[in-house]
Amino acid sequence: MGSTAKQALSGTLSGDGFIGTWIIGPGGIEGGTASVTEGNCILNCYAGSNHDSFSTKDQVVRDNYFSNVFAALFQNMGLVSFTTTPIVLKSLTRDGTTAHAETNKPHGFIAGDPVAILNKSSNPPASSDADNNYYGFFAVTPTGQSTFDYPMGAVPDHSPPPSQNHTPAYGAPFFREWDYQRLLDSLTFAVESGSYVATATTMQEHGLYVGEFVLITKASEAAYNGFFEVTHVTRAVPSAMPPILATFKYRFRPNEQPNANSTSGYFGRFWQVGNLVYENNIVDLMTSLSPSGNLAPVTGFSIGGAGQGVPQAYVFRRLTIRENLVRHVDNASDPTQFPYAVFLDSCENAIVDGNIIKLDRTAPIQHTNSKTVYPFNNRTPSGALLRGSEYGTNKIDPDLETQVEDALSMSLL
Repeated sequence: MGSTAKQALSGTLSGDGFIGTWIIGPGGIEGGTASVTEGNCILNCYAGSNHDSFSTKDQVVRDNYFSNVFAALFQNMGLVSFTTTPIVLKSLTRDGTTAHAETNKPHGFIAGDPVAILNKSSNPPASSDADNNYYGFFAVTPTGQSTFDYPMGAVPDHSPPPSQNHTPAYGAPFFREWDYQRLLDSLTFAVESGSYVATATTMQEHGLYVGEFVLITKASEAAYNGFFEVTHVTRAVPSAMPPILATFKYRFRPNEQPNANSTSGYFGRFWQVGNLVYENNIVDLMTSLSPSGNLAPVTGFSIGGAGQGVPQAYVFRRLTIRENLVRHVDNASDPTQFPYAVFLDSCENAIVDGNIIKLDRTAPIQHTNSKTVYPFNNRTPSGALLRGSEYGTNKIDPDLETQVEDALSMSLL
């Protein structure tokens, strides 16, 4: 791919053609800031671009041609940051097939929680070694704040496993088995300006900014757990004596307050997108893959992200989709009327402006789980105005042009 170095060095992808990529084309550079994707020709892809991981501060996608794509720009967000590095255990022993694990900090587990037990040793034993029976995914039974048991499938040879080949560690999965939560060093509370505020201290730099959302789990009191907006951050100073750890703060939910500091806790950043601009692109969509509608609909701009159902934390903070052309390849017709031009999910503020849309669906601009969506001057090639609507309720959005006309009419009365 001719633009690899260009993408890595400048964050700009431009001027390249891609043919025959079934899964995902390079229609966007995600997971960073100030990326620009322009002047590309992307053909015969499932998605011209797919973004499902990591936060993005700014992205502009403009002046590109997408042909025979299922979706030109596909955002499938809504997850939380994680680590693939497990936490070293203080000890690991066994009685028969029951393993006894001890953690260095309170673990926060409840009975039945799934936990990964892994070997972090740089010199692990052969896979046939019986001591590998310690490792895998298990439902645990807490026996104390810093201890838990779990059942193994067979008896290991040693208790504890030999240190020259074993460094037992654990991971608390988030959504997938290998997505481990990041352990907090401490989680406390105080009353500040009349509000209950939590302060989380992290064991490494957290990378959070004020206004982002964070997920707290497995705290010893329920009031600490959930999605919260970050209100204050400090950075780590590892060179200080003693080293200064990073912190972040958040306010508790109304009518909820803790009774004590939490003895345990994990955190992850809720992946969000700051500013998205999609402008002046030509999108030639394929027709529906399933006449019965049992597959996701073909969509020009599929912007989705309410995966965790967090009503107060919108994934897409500011979105503009303007002056694009969306149609089917060769101006084909799709009698299923399934395809969308624009579908928005979990947008805080969105403007859909000046797009030309030639699709068979009567309401090709729809949104759900969003705060403010402004469609303006979107039209068919013949000049007919296309209004936006709310998915599920079919409530028609007020078009800005109509609002201006109504205001003008009222002023003449």
